[in-house]
Amino acid sequence: LMKRGIRLAVVSDAPRMEAWLRLCYLQLHHMFDLVSTFEDTGERKPSPVPFQRALDFFSVEPREAGHFRLFFDRTGAHAVPEEDIENNGIPDYIDSAGVYLDKSWDVEINQLGFKPPPGDDGNPVKVYRVYFTDFITDYGENYYGLTTPEKIVEYYGVTKTANTSYMELHKDYESNAFYSKGLEGLKVTAAHEFNHAIQLGYTAYWTGGYSYNFENVFFMEMTSTWLEDYVFDEVNDYVFYLNSFFNYLFSISFTSTSGFNPYANCLYLHMLEKQYGSDIVVDIWDRIIEENAFDAIEGELEFRNSSFAESQNKYAGWLYFTG
Repeated sequence: LMKRGIRLAVVSDAPRMEAWLRLCYLQLHHMFDLVSTFEDTGERKPSPVPFQRALDFFSVEPREAGHFRLFFDRTGAHAVPEEDIENNGIPDYIDSAGVYLDKSWDVEINQLGFKPPPGDDGNPVKVYRVYFTDFITDYGENYYGLTTPEKIVEYYGVTKTANTSYMELHKDYESNAFYSKGLEGLKVTAAHEFNHAIQLGYTAYWTGGYSYNFENVFFMEMTSTWLEDYVFDEVNDYVFYLNSFFNYLFSISFTSTSGFNPYANCLYLHMLEKQYGSDIVVDIWDRIIEENAFDAIEGELEFRNSSFAESQNKYAGWLYFTG
C-alpha cells in the first residue's frame, strides 16, 4: 500500500501510549501518517468521530451509496475524474459507482440469493467500504479491482470461519490496459469484486499471517466473471479472455488458476445457468460452506440427476461451437 502511494492511518480507542507501544513492538510505527487514539477524540468505537478525524486529516471524502461507503480523492495520484454534470458536489464517476454497486447488491443478494458479506460483528455487513485508487503495481500492471480480506470471523449460519474485507476499484479505467474502459470497466468490476466480498463469507480465503487458502480460487473467479455478465449484460468484458483460453484449451485443467483461465471458464457457468437456471450457482456456493468447490459442483450436479463428467461432455460441445 505504501509503495502504491496510499496513505495509512490507525484508528484506535486504546490509550495513546498503549497504541504506540503495540505499533513499536510490531515495528510498524513508521508506516502510518496518522495514529488516532482515545486521547485525540475522547470517543470510543463504534462512534464515527475517530474515523471522521482520520478522513479530515487526509482530506478524503466518503460518499454513502445504499449499502456502500465510497472513499475517493479529488487531487493527487488517486484522483477520480472531476466532472460533475449533476452539480451535486460529488464527481459523476463516484455517483455512477454508487449506482453500479447498489445494482450489484440488489442482483447478487436480493435477486439471486447470495448471503451478504460478513461484518466485523459476525452479522451481515451494514455498510461496505470501497476505495478508489490508481492501482499501478511495481510491475507496471493495472488492476481492474481488488477485494482484500481483513478479519476472520464466525459468520452466522456458516460453520467455517469467514473473512471481512474491503474493496478497491480503479480511479478511472482509462488506461489501454483495460479491455472495458471508463464506466464500462467500472460496471463489471463492481459486480465482480463485490461477489468476491460475498464469497469471503462462505469460505475463509485468508487464514491469518501469510497463509492463504487457494483451493477454491478457480471457482471464485469463474463465479465473479459470470456475474459481470449477469449483472451488466450489455458490457461483455469476459470475451477478452477467450482467445488466450482457446489457444491453450487442451493443455490446462478445469481448476487451473493460471493466466486468464478461471475468468474465461465463466462459460461453464453460463452453460449451467442455461440448463438449470441461475440458482444452481448459489446452490453450489451454499455447499462450499462445508466442502471444497470441486466437490460442491459434483454434489450439486448429482442432486440434479447429472454428474460433473456429464457436464464436461456437454461443455466440450459448448467450447467447440464457441471457439
